[in-house]
Amino acid sequence: RLINSLMVNHFGHWFDEVSAIVSGKSALVDFFPLYENLLGYLSLPFFGVFGLSIHTYTIFTTSLSALAVLSYFFVFRSLTQSHWRGLFLYLSFLGIAFLPLILVPLYSSFSYHALWPFRYFFPSVLALVFCWVLRSATPTRLLFLGFVSGMTALNNLDFGVSATGGVIVGLFLSLDRPFYCIPRKTAKTILYFVAGFAAFLLSFTLFTWMRSGHFPKFELLFRYQKIFALYGFGTLAWPGAGIQFDLYLTYLATLLLATYDSFTIQSKTETDKQRIGLLAFAGVFGCGALAYYVNRPHPWILAAEFAPWGVACALLTDWVLTRVLTKWREHRVISRVWFLPCLVVFFHYLLFVYKLPSNLTASVAERMRLSSHTESSYVKERQAFLEFTQAHTTRGETVAMMFWGAHSIAHELGLKNSFSLESKHSIILKSQVTEVIAQIFEAGTMKIISDFSESPTEFLELKDAMKAAGFALTQKSTSDSALQLWERAQKR
Repeated sequence: RLINSLMVNHFGHWFDEVSAIVSGKSALVDFFPLYENLLGYLSLPFFGVFGLSIHTYTIFTTSLSALAVLSYFFVFRSLTQSHWRGLFLYLSFLGIAFLPLILVPLYSSFSYHALWPFRYFFPSVLALVFCWVLRSATPTRLLFLGFVSGMTALNNLDFGVSATGGVIVGLFLSLDRPFYCIPRKTAKTILYFVAGFAAFLLSFTLFTWMRSGHFPKFELLFRYQKIFALYGFGTLAWPGAGIQFDLYLTYLATLLLATYDSFTIQSKTETDKQRIGLLAFAGVFGCGALAYYVNRPHPWILAAEFAPWGVACALLTDWVLTRVLTKWREHRVISRVWFLPCLVVFFHYLLFVYKLPSNLTASVAERMRLSSHTESSYVKERQAFLEFTQAHTTRGETVAMMFWGAHSIAHELGLKNSFSLESKHSIILKSQVTEVIAQIFEAGTMKIISDFSESPTEFLELKDAMKAAGFALTQKSTSDSALQLWERAQKR
């Protein structure tokens, strides 16, 4: 029940971002999404053929999730050069990635529908491309790797930037010799990668200009990350000791092993390069992804972090098995240096079998129950907003709609939503109030519809700015007083 409530209440966040792009808006021009800047564009051909609805959206996101999860099988298959060993690593990855941190309600990194398509799809594709490039880092492949890295970084900054950083570190460590010993080859590798990355940014800029007639506002790309990191907006108290430290230790182990192999293996084979590069990728990507949890250490978010953890654990398992089997065949004593990674791998599977099937935190379910809304409440609110908007607008009209799910409703009713954010709750800084009002005027908007509460202090600056711009409250919903229609008499 609680997971159903979570899915319904968060559905508008993700569905709205796709709806805004399908409706004709352009990311970083007249729409500033929270979670993705590129996936909406990639969905255009699909929704252009099948139409945008909850059903087609579900098929699209589910397909992306399946492709993202399946990509890791091909990563492990390429690394091990064996279907069976690749399958073993893949199953160990799945076992940890989808481990439920919370049993009642069941919550894992796969029970939240938007996690894989919006946050992990591009990093998963990037991992597969990186694995392919590591076997033979030709200029063409490096250019393509840089291009895909640019897509990954731009789509979702919270997870994409760290994935791109993992690729860069992996490229350095997987060179034939330490990068400082071969400066010319290192410089060429960087040059081709950066050229591919720049090619994507140029392509995105030109595409945005052709679509909207404006260049993307890259200076606003990191706005919300700065708000969360510098101002502590939405930050929760650190829970203290817990399993999150094991995640960090796992990523640290992968980085240390990648560095150790990079400097100790004199003549690297293709498999050595793959293993070193992927270990570095998993370590950097995992640390960067976990930084999201550091700012907002909620149990739901921690469970969502298990996917990179599963990748790192599978790669550590491969490293240990490879070394142990090699020494076993050569009848040689296993080095004491390998004691730590062997212990880490053993601990993970011991944890998987014995500890995590129990509920780790006694108060989690109660906390979620108190913080969640009911499913029926959200559905009724959305339906009330749709009916109220339909009653006070005409098809094709430009309206500023400041409500969760407003962009999908605007698409459904054939309206042009001149509001460039997801909802009024996305307005955090005073400067955003000025920007929003300016955009509303530029679009020639005569009506604003929102769900302001009766509180005299809530969104006071936004309401004052609307009044100063000539808007006045003219209608309230009879079924829900929070729904309000603001109109101005004439265009300025």
